[in-house]
Amino acid sequence: MCPVEKVMACQISFIPIASDMYTKEVKKVINLIERSNLQLHVEDFSTTVKGDGQKIWDLIREIYEVMDPLCKFVLEIKISNACGCY
Repeated sequence: MCPVEKVMACQISFIPIASDMYTKEVKKVINLIERSNLQLHVEDFSTTVKGDGQKIWDLIREIYEVMDPLCKFVLEIKISNACGCY
């Protein structure tokens, strides 16, 4: 059994607003997620990451800070402290 209190799952949806380059912006966010070295699963509407909770919080902050000067967006996240352990 793994230590649930140290493992998190997070579903991330990055939605550019009023952007002509939305595909490029979404790909940039996916690249940030891939570089995080967290376990991930990219889906059509979101990406799920699992792993160390602090790394997930750091990733969310990085996405916000990198994308904030580039475009307007909605960053929708769902976090679970129960779904990350499997």
